[in-house]
Amino acid sequence: MPAKANLNKDTLLLVNLKRQVQDLKDQIYIKDAEILDYKKTMKSTKIKEMEVELKTYMTECLRLRSVTETAVKLSGEIDLKKA
Repeated sequence: MPAKANLNKDTLLLVNLKRQVQDLKDQIYIKDAEILDYKKTMKSTKIKEMEVELKTYMTECLRLRSVTETAVKLSGEIDLKKA
């Protein structure tokens, strides 16, 4: 009977270990999904930052163009329509 008891213990141990391995694999899958979400969020944040920088740059370019055109008109030295 002790051999059968050992076999049952071994079988139970094997089943428990397989369950533990599957649980760990599930945890890895969940963590990988979380990492992927974080990477997507970081990329999205970087894109949003770049869009804000671009908009700021464009606004500043338009402002400087207006200032330059006003200065040129006031000086009367350059005809903007010919340039």
